[in-house]
Amino acid sequence: MSIITSILHCYGLLISEESVTLMQQYILPLWEKTKPELYEMFSTKSDNDEFFDYLLDHYAICYNGTADYLRCWRICDGEEIEPQIDDHFYFMDLLEKPSLFKKAYESFEDVIKECQQRLEGLLPPDFPYEDYLLEIIGELWG
Repeated sequence: MSIITSILHCYGLLISEESVTLMQQYILPLWEKTKPELYEMFSTKSDNDEFFDYLLDHYAICYNGTADYLRCWRICDGEEIEPQIDDHFYFMDLLEKPSLFKKAYESFEDVIKECQQRLEGLLPPDFPYEDYLLEIIGELWG
């Protein structure tokens, strides 16, 4: 039996238990008035598993399982941080990637705007983007 490994190098928004909790605290009161079916679906849940499934089904969120040897840097300032990630995580890749010849985005605010547009109002106005917009390098195996 062989194990396939691949290198992971991505830029984007980490979707963690903490960030999903922030999203739900913000969006559920709005959904109670505007989307009662979604409010009903998620307001009584004690864990976030179904909300993660909802994000996977309706937004461009990826699930990365069996990750190892992860290193993370904040996009806003390049500071390396200790990853608060298990061996699996949810992530929304940014659409633009940097190259030798051009920057991916003109400013950090442009990155925030992309996330806000793609997640269609799920993120609260005071969302701590600095902590969740990351460059991640690691290994995937399986």
